[in-house]
Amino acid sequence: MADHFACVGLDVPERDAFAHLVDDLSRAASRSTGPAGIRALWSDPSGAALALFSPPDGKGITCAKPSFVGRSRLVVWPTTMVEDPRGCPFCAVAMVEVREGDQLLYPLAIELDDVQLGPLDTSGPVTVGITAFGESVEVWAGASEYQAGEHLYATQSLIPSGTFSPGGTDWPLRAEAILTGVVTRAERLTNGRTGAQFDQCQVDTLGATVDVVLAPMEEPLRPGQVIQGTFWLVGRRIDDDA
Repeated sequence: MADHFACVGLDVPERDAFAHLVDDLSRAASRSTGPAGIRALWSDPSGAALALFSPPDGKGITCAKPSFVGRSRLVVWPTTMVEDPRGCPFCAVAMVEVREGDQLLYPLAIELDDVQLGPLDTSGPVTVGITAFGESVEVWAGASEYQAGEHLYATQSLIPSGTFSPGGTDWPLRAEAILTGVVTRAERLTNGRTGAQFDQCQVDTLGATVDVVLAPMEEPLRPGQVIQGTFWLVGRRIDDDA
């Protein structure tokens, strides 16, 4: 399984080196205070970002969440927030619905990189940007190559796997989806702070266009390819009027 930090060029395997990186980026971050606490958000021209969360009293960083400033926009209908079973207030999962007209396409579980602002407003639709962090990914040259194989899922499909409990087990909700879609734009980017590369693309899937970030593939991604895999989902509120 790919490291989420590697998906935006922030993987630092040594514990002390990572702590130094977090301290450095925290000093360069912009800060936002909300009902749930304080967020220090560092972002890079590549789009790579790191959200560092502190409790309302500002004492210490209790959660570090990689993120990405992308182009995707998706209108969703929030329903509820589910607490993190490990007790981290900043890893709570937002449940939203993705609809087509009045029809529900699927529920979706996402984490928020602006969770310090509290739950999403459930009184109506909201616009979010969603980034899918690749965990286990395959790529095909195009739709015809994908369709030539025997696959469970359509060329554009999204399975909200994080909402399932395999075999009826007590499985905690996770911001995860099995996503299949067509790459519409792709870049190999460099994190300006670490110098590490990562792959980024936009993917058209069922009912949504999402940003995807990955640790570098053997070959850079190209438009027209089909990508499929398991992804961790991070969202943020978008105010296009701001």
